[in-house]
Amino acid sequence: MSENQAYTEGQKLPGYLKIGIVDDEVYFQEQIYGILKKCEKCLKIRMDIRIFSSAEELMESLNEKEIFTAFFLDYRLGDDNGFALAEKIQAFLPDAFLIFVSSYSEKVFDAFRLKAFRFIPKTDMEKRISEAIGSIYRELESVNTAYYVVATGQGMEQICFRDILYVRKEGKYSVIVTKAGERRVRKSLKEISGELRENEFAYTARDYIVNLEHISGFSGNDVILEDDCLIPVSRERRKDLKQKIWDYYEQKRKESKNRNKN
Repeated sequence: MSENQAYTEGQKLPGYLKIGIVDDEVYFQEQIYGILKKCEKCLKIRMDIRIFSSAEELMESLNEKEIFTAFFLDYRLGDDNGFALAEKIQAFLPDAFLIFVSSYSEKVFDAFRLKAFRFIPKTDMEKRISEAIGSIYRELESVNTAYYVVATGQGMEQICFRDILYVRKEGKYSVIVTKAGERRVRKSLKEISGELRENEFAYTARDYIVNLEHISGFSGNDVILEDDCLIPVSRERRKDLKQKIWDYYEQKRKESKNRNKN
């Protein structure tokens, strides 16, 4: 039940959701998948939907550093416990939305102790799953989230713009570096730059683009990122880089002020 949508590598998708369905019963896999496809059409949200029949299958994917927006989890997965799996997911993807879909309504309080986004009874999936997807989409829009899409051997992977630390040139490839790891893309830095948000990313040198949000200071001829990584800054770009950092935080200040007014 694979999904073969024409997502373009490098596409900026504020409404792109990568969803994992984890249920060991084919009937409910198909039910949830069908509801999500209706949501995709009605709400005009692009989705990449993956189905996992066991906790082991999902953990293999997470160990490969695959990133998801949300998970629909059954409480009982054969001999496995869905809540234990949720804790493992949170260790890999703390920002992922967790939605439990279960026949065991008495487990609702356990779900919310895990800060689950929703608990949906299997007797009322159609309406509640649609509501959950709409809420996730609105929440992502409210923080102005957008994703960079990278082609992998398993399909398309979304990388949240705010998670990108920097991008460096490596031969014919560009390497996108996040806290979770690296992704190689067969594109030039110029192409990558055109696909990122101009006001959030900047060249520091010919072979490096950095996310302005993650710059914590300067040290000699380098910028210091939040993880203490040093990225070189060329002499001719230093002045423009400082101006871009100033403009970025001035814009953030204005946006914060406007939100407080509202």
